[in-house]
Amino acid sequence: MKFSVSKYLSLFSIILILGLSSCGDDEEPISTGTNDPSSIYNLAKASSDLSLFAEAINKVGLESSFSELSNLTAFIPTNSIFNAYLSDLGYADIDDWLTVVDNDQIRKMILYHLVEGEFQSSDLVTGFIKSTALNPENRKIDLFINSSNGIKINGLNISVTETDIVASNGIIHKIDAVLQVPTLSDFVKGNPDFSDLIAAGNFASGDFLSTIAQENSMFTLLVPNNGAFNQYYASQPNINNITEMLNVLGPDTLGDILKYHILLGNIRSNQFTTKAYSTRLANAKVNILNSGGNLSLTDGKARQAFFLFKDISALNGSLHIISNVLLNP
Repeated sequence: MKFSVSKYLSLFSIILILGLSSCGDDEEPISTGTNDPSSIYNLAKASSDLSLFAEAINKVGLESSFSELSNLTAFIPTNSIFNAYLSDLGYADIDDWLTVVDNDQIRKMILYHLVEGEFQSSDLVTGFIKSTALNPENRKIDLFINSSNGIKINGLNISVTETDIVASNGIIHKIDAVLQVPTLSDFVKGNPDFSDLIAAGNFASGDFLSTIAQENSMFTLLVPNNGAFNQYYASQPNINNITEMLNVLGPDTLGDILKYHILLGNIRSNQFTTKAYSTRLANAKVNILNSGGNLSLTDGKARQAFFLFKDISALNGSLHIISNVLLNP
């Protein structure tokens, strides 16, 4: 099969991959071993607008992450936003919050506001950025930045109320939301280039979206983007869009197809070998070919797909973007 990028890459996909190339795996944060008064933590602590988040940082023991590491960008919610967040959850203050909620969970959420690399506002282009928060398998959890119409993080409308505050160890951007650590479901829902997959998940039988939202399980999600769905439509005589796909296949068959895109366990690209991998669809496997580190897939109908981008990390596993819809046997 001849590999033709143009057949399945939408314009947004091309922009996405360019963004990924520029803001995916940045340099590791460097420990300076010092607590400079102009560090991210100390500037936030001294700010009348950011001091509550700094207080939370301090009370869960993360001040060294925000003050003694360099090459960082911090998205910090303002005091009014952080107060509103606590109030909406029913907590009187930070101490009340820390008494009720598991502190490891809070530490993970706070570290999710701190990302690797120094990103000025002009650098925040569409793509994925590694945060300093780790999932249960010690993988750095990504943020999805969409800059096509303002700045959105993981699909949410996030207003950056003040940008490019320069600290000794990085950059601070004030934001009007408290970021939450994403599941695979959050990444799918937050990316407009996955809209056909979301539509399929909403109408299919089964529990595709709720499955990949489970925080206590680990999955590998093979995600066909909208360009991949277009590749699939082009191969079908009576299907030209997601609505026709739903009508022709029906919810049960569609549900089986979606289960076929979920591999059991968290599998990173460097862990794939040439073999068949089990999926959530009973007795159905996806064949992976690893040829010198170049990965491709063959589905149950002997159709080929390629990895467009790999190793996007969520709280509950990894997401790999692929070039076609996989069909089960």
